[in-house]
Amino acid sequence: MAAVKEQSIGDKLRALHALQQIDSKMDEIAILKGELPMEVSDLEDEITGLKTRLKKLENAVGEIDHEILNHNTNIKESEALILKYEKQLDNVKNNREFDALTKEVELQKLEIQLSQKKIREANIARDTKKEALDAISTKLNQRVKDVETKKVELSKLSKRQKRKKPNFSKNLIKQERKSKINYWSPTIRYAKHIEMAWL
Repeated sequence: MAAVKEQSIGDKLRALHALQQIDSKMDEIAILKGELPMEVSDLEDEITGLKTRLKKLENAVGEIDHEILNHNTNIKESEALILKYEKQLDNVKNNREFDALTKEVELQKLEIQLSQKKIREANIARDTKKEALDAISTKLNQRVKDVETKKVELSKLSKRQKRKKPNFSKNLIKQERKSKINYWSPTIRYAKHIEMAWL
């Protein structure tokens, strides 16, 4: 069994310094890589939410368009009834029949006014929804660009990390040979453990 050389305080300090550098480098890499996947995930979640809101607004605009179409149909039906009642007014035989037809004409005119009012309100609501739709669509396009940019950054970072795979234990072994530090010291074992974690 070979005798293990006792480490001097200077050697221990150098080994400790090397270990601290390794830890700092690993923390740096973890921070760079750690935040980027979370940002990508957050952006993807936001994109999903925006797509959902976009679909809801599109459905709401479709419902408003359907409502406007129904009111336009009601107006046409009321106009047709007014023409019918006005023709019947020419053939009235008594006052009671005349009053009933006149009231029906007035009622249909009120129906037309009500439908026109509802059409105006629906147009205002549709315009508001379309503005929101445009704003969300613009925001969605921006978020899609952002997530693509972040994914490119993430892939570049991953490629760079694979190329510069930490080889901490090799560096420490070189240092050990120079300073004659014990190869099986806790520092070297920790560095080997870190390196294995990267694999």
